[in-house]
Amino acid sequence: RDFCLSRGLGDVYKRQNQSLEKRILQLNNDLNALSERVARSNSQSLQSNWANSYPEPVVFGDILGMSADPLTRVWWLNLGAQDGITVKQPAAIAEGLVGRIQSVAAKQSTIQIILDQRSRFPVLVQRTRSRGIVAGTGSGVELRQVLIRDELKIGDRIITSGLSQLFPKGLFVGQIKEIVKSESQLFQTAVLEPGVDFNRLESVGILPLELGLFDPDQSQE
Repeated sequence: RDFCLSRGLGDVYKRQNQSLEKRILQLNNDLNALSERVARSNSQSLQSNWANSYPEPVVFGDILGMSADPLTRVWWLNLGAQDGITVKQPAAIAEGLVGRIQSVAAKQSTIQIILDQRSRFPVLVQRTRSRGIVAGTGSGVELRQVLIRDELKIGDRIITSGLSQLFPKGLFVGQIKEIVKSESQLFQTAVLEPGVDFNRLESVGILPLELGLFDPDQSQE
């Protein structure tokens, strides 16, 4: 009799433990879902405030995939011609410049991000107004063709100059984290820390292509 009672209690405890484990799993799932909603809400609020600073609408889209080539850095976006997307529109977020639209299909488009080795565009050192070129290296970005006499400092902020008709003036690109100088050369080079964390990027804002300022027929490659 005692054995049967003990076995019965054991079955009850087992069912209770299983029920508790199931409840804990459900609570963890709910907590994860809530944390994700909070994180996305905070990010969306930041991006929304940034987008509202532009007089024309900024369209946001999600990253669908990335090219396998580590040097040719092209990403796929879930926006296309049916969403009003056109070639050469700038792609950015509140933290900084991402790249530009390279090609467009009906429901998708591709973005050439600034890490791409083919990416080149003129910039300014925000503190000194010195001019240079930012070039993608595949894994990062470098500031190049800055005159050797121009002062550069670690932490200097680099922004787009607006001179190439590729990007509007004033978009944040990154900060100088390393300077490479050679007295025998005319120019100096700096390694940048991009404003955008490309390893965590999930969505981007597509800026309007303002005719007269960003004329696709006159943009440089």
